[in-house]
Amino acid sequence: MYKYLKRIGIFFIFSVISASTSNSEEGYMYGGAKLFNYNVSNSDLQAINTSLVNLGFSSSTTSSENEGTGFDIGVGSNLTNFLAWEIGYVDYGKLEITTTTTGPAETIKTEIDGDGITSALVLKIGKN
Repeated sequence: MYKYLKRIGIFFIFSVISASTSNSEEGYMYGGAKLFNYNVSNSDLQAINTSLVNLGFSSSTTSSENEGTGFDIGVGSNLTNFLAWEIGYVDYGKLEITTTTTGPAETIKTEIDGDGITSALVLKIGKN
């Protein structure tokens, strides 16, 4: 629940900032969908399996969906004809790792959410 309230709050802040800068040529708003590769390798999954067997399980099989979707939104402001500053919010989606063990039989599902704040200086090259 807290994460959703945080997202709504961040979206509201960016909307207010964008509205205050949209009447001038200096500000803009951006956003878009993102595809992520979480880069969980087979050796990472095997390390989980080995750790669980060392804890006393008879066997362990772990899998992961390595790709996820997310989004970003943000606002920017032109500082000069060649330089802009941007601040944004990015949601990295959800990484899911599923492990099935035997001896005793268990299914363990781990979900990891990620988000963050971004900031950038943008060098504009081309028509000015």
